[in-house]
Amino acid sequence: RHQDFGRVPEYLEQRKAQWEEQEYEKRRNAPDPNCPAGMCLMPEEERKNTLQVLQQSKEEALGQLRRMPFVIETPSQKKRQEFLESKLREIDTAIG
Repeated sequence: RHQDFGRVPEYLEQRKAQWEEQEYEKRRNAPDPNCPAGMCLMPEEERKNTLQVLQQSKEEALGQLRRMPFVIETPSQKKRQEFLESKLREIDTAIG
């Protein structure tokens, strides 16, 4: 008998560690099963920044809508009002 009798060879331990790391990477890069198809989970910081930008856009659109005359008469005013209202609906949908 030799001194390493009964021990797992070094190369097998290295291979096992390599397989575990590959399995971990595979699970880490796998899509989230709770996330709808075609979408990915955003990092928290990016999500907060996006919500902040959406809130600013919403406030800007509301401000423009409030500055419009109470009685809308011209076609360009009607078109502008419809544009701002559709933009607000889109922002509200994006916010969630």
